[in-house]
Amino acid sequence: MLIKSLFKISLLAIFGTLVLFIPLEVKSDSSGKNPEKLPMETALLAQLQLPELESIAQAVTVKVHVGEYRGSGILIKRDNNTYTVITNANVIERGDSVSIETSDGIKYTATRISKDGSETFYDLTLLHFKSSNKYQIAKVGDSNNLTEGETVIAAGFPFDADNLKITTGKISLLPDQSLQGGYQIGFTNETIQGMSGGVLLNSVGEVIGVLGKGKGAIFDTAYTFG
Repeated sequence: MLIKSLFKISLLAIFGTLVLFIPLEVKSDSSGKNPEKLPMETALLAQLQLPELESIAQAVTVKVHVGEYRGSGILIKRDNNTYTVITNANVIERGDSVSIETSDGIKYTATRISKDGSETFYDLTLLHFKSSNKYQIAKVGDSNNLTEGETVIAAGFPFDADNLKITTGKISLLPDQSLQGGYQIGFTNETIQGMSGGVLLNSVGEVIGVLGKGKGAIFDTAYTFG
């Protein structure tokens, strides 16, 4: 539920084959608007075709460079010339120097927002970078109304490739309780190393999750968890 200018975001991340819900509050602004709507309104929005969803994923997903390592991130807010990117905490813990590469190939020095204690449990973190260029901001959906069998789009940048990898799948598991790191949603999309921190979209192009650690052996299933 959205209250005034604060957006209550439930975000996910992938761990082996499980997804996590992470409540965050992100202020709206005049440049990166997310129109207020009730949770049930999402179901009434027109579903987008795959090319439209791919275009959204391409616009809002960025590369996160940490030394020689690389992961992915999502543009979730713009306040004047300051952009906020969400990614996995495990992505940026591999080094001290962090930069963001946007869809136009430009790299920006990024700073990690001070920890507030939530990262002790959630495998997520926020980054800031400054740019006068205008980049598309992701629209955030309601992760509390997900259903098993719902179609989802996963997108991120594989470590050994320059192009964004986009896969389709379905939500396959919604556990009652989250695992360590906050992971709490299973889905069938293929994900590989480097896609951590990438976007999980619903069929109307809204962000409902953040991709986390790649496939693992949790529950020894074929699910992917975020």
